[in-house]
Amino acid sequence: MFRLLLSEVASEEIKRVLYFTSEDAHIDKLVDKGKLEVVIQRAGNTYSIKGKISFKLRLQCSRCLEFFEREFDENINYVYKKEELRYRKEARLRGEDFNTEYIVGDSIDLLPIIHDSVLLSIPMKPLCKEDCKGLCPICGHNLNYGPCEHQLSKKEEIDPRWEKLLNMKMEV
Repeated sequence: MFRLLLSEVASEEIKRVLYFTSEDAHIDKLVDKGKLEVVIQRAGNTYSIKGKISFKLRLQCSRCLEFFEREFDENINYVYKKEELRYRKEARLRGEDFNTEYIVGDSIDLLPIIHDSVLLSIPMKPLCKEDCKGLCPICGHNLNYGPCEHQLSKKEEIDPRWEKLLNMKMEV
């Protein structure tokens, strides 16, 4: 289902719409079914795969530790080449070599494209919302639901070691 036979791409362009689950992509954060829409173009021994992948992930906020769901729409662009001599002893890499995969056999597996696209879209520090206030460092109360007693008294308390700084005046 996720394999594209090279013999199917005999014409210049074909379009595919594939649906995938968390079991298919091997990503447990995936919610519901994801959708991959691709256009595959062939030019000689080069196959270009462009399109869009849409999916929803269940993530944990890095500030308040609450779970939330977020939808993603990512553009994809992959180049596959069918070449016998893909490994040479010494070769100078060009810019296009970093975006090129090589085909082994007579098909292209689209699952690695799905897997990589989903994983690369996960933010390093996911936030449930842009202005997430996080947790109280003393009691662990989620400050998005309102202030706790530590946060209310924090404004009134001043560390005695720093109290003298309040009386200090700056001269310009």
